[in-house]
Amino acid sequence: MKDAIWTRIEPVPGRSAHQHFVTLMACVIGGFALVGVSILVQLATRAGFSQLLPNLLLAIICALIPISFLIVRLLKNRTAEERSAGYTTSVMGWTDLPQIDHRTGIVIRAAGQPLLNFEQKKEQASRVENYRRSSPPSHRGAPRRVE
Repeated sequence: MKDAIWTRIEPVPGRSAHQHFVTLMACVIGGFALVGVSILVQLATRAGFSQLLPNLLLAIICALIPISFLIVRLLKNRTAEERSAGYTTSVMGWTDLPQIDHRTGIVIRAAGQPLLNFEQKKEQASRVENYRRSSPPSHRGAPRRVE
């Protein structure tokens, strides 16, 4: 794994699967939070508050549902693009491909190795960040992968 950190794979342009996954999780968690808030507001409105806020929260929740489906579709498409390009940014289950850092393209887990646990992810993120900070601005990426 130590040798893998110094190779770089040119990522497919656009948002990575990792970034789509984080956005999806934010929508799901935000939706659950809004449901909780709307329940509390509904309980409070029974005490005589305005109906505008519950209706607004309901509209936001209803908008998050199709947005979440759209993000799932984008995530699926991006994962397929990354797999066809020979790498993954996903942290879930693709052990047959190298896993790269979604910001730099630097390999953090070589193909065929088991998924990284929390401590390994933290260590690899630290190594990538240290490398980025120590590199001059014109050499922020590592050497490209040789096919």
